[in-house]
Amino acid sequence: MNKEWYQHILREHLLPTIQEQFGDEQCLFQHDGAPCHKAKVITKWLGEQNIDILGPWPGNSPDLNPIENLWSTLKRRVDKQKPTNSDKLQALTMQEWAAISQDVAQKLIDSMPGCIAEVLKKKGQHCKY
Repeated sequence: MNKEWYQHILREHLLPTIQEQFGDEQCLFQHDGAPCHKAKVITKWLGEQNIDILGPWPGNSPDLNPIENLWSTLKRRVDKQKPTNSDKLQALTMQEWAAISQDVAQKLIDSMPGCIAEVLKKKGQHCKY
């Protein structure tokens, strides 16, 4: 992904969701240290949108990012249906993403204090939490 595509995603998807969920309240956003996330144009744009960034964040830190478990759930759900072409894959991905409940996402978020404790216990090494 490049910075232009990432900004497009933020503008078209993140910003409307933040406005819907938080209105005019200050927002704190977390993304990892991928080059497109750290681009000056992205940092500037997020600041212009009144979105603070939690960081710095390591580029490869799946233990500290609840979305990684959500991607795994999504992948299992889609793979189970064995899409046979890219159109079916895209349709199933969108369908299964929409079917993931807020409760599932909240449970992943709620698991983070325990996950962080485990990462600290292992001194930053990978853990299966």
